[in-house]
Amino acid sequence: MRLLVVRGDLQSSSGYSAAARDYTTALAGRFDRVVGVDLHFSPARPFQPFPHSLVSDAEARSLAGRADFALALSLTTPDGYARYPGAVNVGLTFWETDRLPPGWAEQARPMDAVWAPSTHTRAVFEAEGVPAAVVPWPVRAPIPRGPGLPDGEVHDLDRRSWLPGGTRINSCGIAESEQHAILCVAQDVPRKALLLLLAEWLEFKRLPEAAPWRLILKTAPADPATPQRRFVEHFRRHVQALRRQLGVRRADVLLWAGRLGESDFDRLLAGCFAVVVPSLGEGFCGPAVQAILLGKPLLAPRHTALADYLPADHPYTYASRPAILRFVRDPLGIYPPSSTWHVPAPHAIAKGLIRLVTDAPAERAAACHRARERCQRWCDVGPLLAEVTRLQSRRLRLSV
Repeated sequence: MRLLVVRGDLQSSSGYSAAARDYTTALAGRFDRVVGVDLHFSPARPFQPFPHSLVSDAEARSLAGRADFALALSLTTPDGYARYPGAVNVGLTFWETDRLPPGWAEQARPMDAVWAPSTHTRAVFEAEGVPAAVVPWPVRAPIPRGPGLPDGEVHDLDRRSWLPGGTRINSCGIAESEQHAILCVAQDVPRKALLLLLAEWLEFKRLPEAAPWRLILKTAPADPATPQRRFVEHFRRHVQALRRQLGVRRADVLLWAGRLGESDFDRLLAGCFAVVVPSLGEGFCGPAVQAILLGKPLLAPRHTALADYLPADHPYTYASRPAILRFVRDPLGIYPPSSTWHVPAPHAIAKGLIRLVTDAPAERAAACHRARERCQRWCDVGPLLAEVTRLQSRRLRLSV
């Protein structure tokens, strides 16, 4: 029996969880049985089903010991890697900055292989003396079902929270989203730079060309126990302060804090005009790839993992510069304090938004076509299957 064991965050809406499901789907045909070991399940987190049976770590170890060939893929950070006796043990990590936390390299070295989804992550591991192979995330192409946005509750951050109904509106009331809505999808953690994006968006909204445009911010707190009212109010107050400082009558920022299933998320991507990424560092950024695969314009920096799949001449990139940053009250708390991040140049995002909305449709369409072709090549399943074949052949040679 050929067995695949996938360990990691398998049943949430996180990027790691989406990647685990996509890697598993791409590999499943090579194995007789596939099982998952969910390391981070919590009933408080958004739930997405894993497409194969879930077992305990002990049961997975037992299955691996009895298999003719077993591949144990730890799709998590190196402090969560595990070695199963008798299996080919692989670690796969998405990493956003230029160095690993202390001790992680030592935990990665005993693995039979380390896979990096980007050239950036490979360089980080190899700088620590850990060989790594680039095995890109075979991102699932979105399948939008139906026109417009999915049904859901969003918060209009121009509203005053003490009004009847507060900031809440229904997404069905967002008109012409495919023509005039720009989407940002990111968890509310410091490296995603959401507050910086709001400042740049308000700079953009000072211009007459920005009048019909709206920003939909699809986000959620790192701690799922955070009360939604407090979470929304944090963003609302920030937007209101920026409006006063910059003299903007309407910010046109809509906060989508509710949970979305896979099909509704696809519809959200398809129902917007473009996607913007303000991140200071990316391990891959699945929503950016999905937007490109849908043919949507993507405004993003060209650093870390984004450099692999954005063409060098992509017209909707904005300048950033390296800076050593330490995040205050970072809920993740894992990045070394001397980490280098990539900070957008002042007003670079605002200028990128202006170009995005004023370019001729034919120019935008040509840029989207080039980006899609490059992205499809980068995310092709070929490197993943070739790496599995190599590891299996190596195991057979060693067992003879």
